[in-house]
Amino acid sequence: MPPTFAPPSSFTTRPTLQGTFGMAASTHWIATATAHGVLERGGNAFDAAAAAVFVLHVVEPHLNGALRR
Repeated sequence: MPPTFAPPSSFTTRPTLQGTFGMAASTHWIATATAHGVLERGGNAFDAAAAAVFVLHVVEPHLNGALRR
């Protein structure tokens, strides 16, 4: 017998995010703010992602990098 799907309850601890301009998310708020700043100044998604990665290399070097050491 296949398992039945149970929809999640309407209660959640995280807000629903909606936007009309753009959205950025990362593991550090400074990287997220940098990515959002790039989008505000006319950059595209790749520009914002690259900027966030560069910031993450500085603020969280133990979690980022080519070898992840």
